Amino acid sequence: MSTAPRGRYVPALRRMEAGLRHLIRVAPARYVPIIILLDPDQFTDDLVDVISGGTASEQLPITEVEQIDALLRELGFATTRAAVAVAVSERLVGASSPPVVPTEASLARYAGELNNLAVRLGEVGRGDEALAAIEEGVTVFRRLADASPGAYLRDLAGSLNNLAVRLGEVGRRDEALAAIEEAVAAYRRLADASPGVYLPDLALSLNNLAVRLGEVGRRDEALATIEEAVRIRRQLAGTNPAVYLPYLAGSLNNLAVGLGEVGRRDEALAAIDEAVATYRRLADASPAAYLPDLALSLNNLGGRLGEAGRRDEALATIEEAVRIRRQLAETNPAAYLPKLATSLTNLAVGLGEVGRGDEALAAIEEGVTVYRRLADASPAAYLPDVALSLNNLSSHLHEAGRHDEALAAIEEAVRIRRQLADTNPAAYLPKLAMSLTNLAVGLGEVGRGDEALAAIEEAVTAYRQLAEASPAAYLPDVALSLNNLSSHLHEAGRHDEALAAIEEAVRIRRQLADTNPAAYLPKLAMSLTNLAIALSEVGRRDEALAMIEEAVTIRRQLADGNPAEQARLAARRQGEADGI
Repeated sequence: MSTAPRGRYVPALRRMEAGLRHLIRVAPARYVPIIILLDPDQFTDDLVDVISGGTASEQLPITEVEQIDALLRELGFATTRAAVAVAVSERLVGASSPPVVPTEASLARYAGELNNLAVRLGEVGRGDEALAAIEEGVTVFRRLADASPGAYLRDLAGSLNNLAVRLGEVGRRDEALAAIEEAVAAYRRLADASPGVYLPDLALSLNNLAVRLGEVGRRDEALATIEEAVRIRRQLAGTNPAVYLPYLAGSLNNLAVGLGEVGRRDEALAAIDEAVATYRRLADASPAAYLPDLALSLNNLGGRLGEAGRRDEALATIEEAVRIRRQLAETNPAAYLPKLATSLTNLAVGLGEVGRGDEALAAIEEGVTVYRRLADASPAAYLPDVALSLNNLSSHLHEAGRHDEALAAIEEAVRIRRQLADTNPAAYLPKLAMSLTNLAVGLGEVGRGDEALAAIEEAVTAYRQLAEASPAAYLPDVALSLNNLSSHLHEAGRHDEALAAIEEAVRIRRQLADTNPAAYLPKLAMSLTNLAIALSEVGRRDEALAMIEEAVTIRRQLADGNPAEQARLAARRQGEADGI
């Protein structure tokens, strides 16, 4: 049996598309919901135009827009629907704009619609507009809550939660922290008076507060905050598991991150194990609802297992996450392709760690391809992800010995992040500095030493600038970049400057290890090794020997009870002896 060539049907398909576009415009109330349900992205511009009242021959009545809003809430987020959802929210904000003499009810409705608009603008990468919308929403709710706290304090707290998210996304971390701290204070006040009603809101805001504290480097406070959120959600899940178990699992995910950041890896692994077990149980009963959460927790579990040296288990875990997300992306690509790309990036790491370099490279190349496709449709939302995946692609190309291609990938990542940092330095300067660090490595590998040195010097300057404003968050990055600067200065024959750079890195890491030894002693040991090499190069061999002995002592201490670390220590010992 022969199959007719696809090209034969192209004219008919084009006529069908033209017919649907005509129907969207002449009878939007009937056909817009149908097209939204089908979710074909080729009609997105037509839907937006009809909803916003652009060149449509029949403007959609606001009652119909409200019904579409309800439909979109029921369907959930999808990339192609997100632009339509923004148009819906913009119409609803316009329709709810208060009269000259506003009533309390009209102000509350307007602020609520601004809240929704901010969320949807954020989903399509329009961060500045999202921030402007939520700032106005907070202003309105603050006015209402000042006059009637019993009625509107909860609304104010919710909008402050959203404000913190938007401020964080544009890099205004201190303001984001202030907003979420105010939200937590409001929810505590409400929960003290009515715990049965407001404890769930308090736990949600504590979750967000923990994230913000972590971003500004206050990791111990972040951990204490997420531990409180877990306690509350465990209590709630004990009395109503059907409602609160998913929320408990989400907080356990975040707890694992917080424990990992302060070096408590065994506890971090236990927390994420519990989260995965909970989501498995939930997904067994309701796969459509909880498979996405299971995949997210498996992603995190893979990272924790890798840190514990259990690489085969880590790889199996991330492979399962990829399988789930591939399955989800096949049925709903708009919603799940971005998450599949994230898991592919992690899969590449896992495959690389067990020596399967070709498969690792294939995984990250697929991830880059997916992000490029998403960024073509929505550059504001996905260009940052393209840069991140190019960063990782560069590393895998380097490991495969394809240095010229690795350099091209990291150069593209730097160009993208420079462009992003020019428009929003607060959000993207840290990521640009990271890519510049990797660019220096790539340039060094192809013999362009002077350019490599210039790149790492720019990275150090950027991290110093960031650390002046937020030392707790960025001093670790200053130390890392100084480590790398020292290596490049050494390669350029500038041994005294190389020694000064690594000495400063050691000073910073000593300071960090004094306050958090579990997290920073491994990095201090690395810098001590590099310092020993630098001291040896300038003839200070006795000091070099003292540094290497201190590094070995730290690594012995870290290796106690950790077989994977013991194996790494044995390999390093010989290398360090050879280097000195």
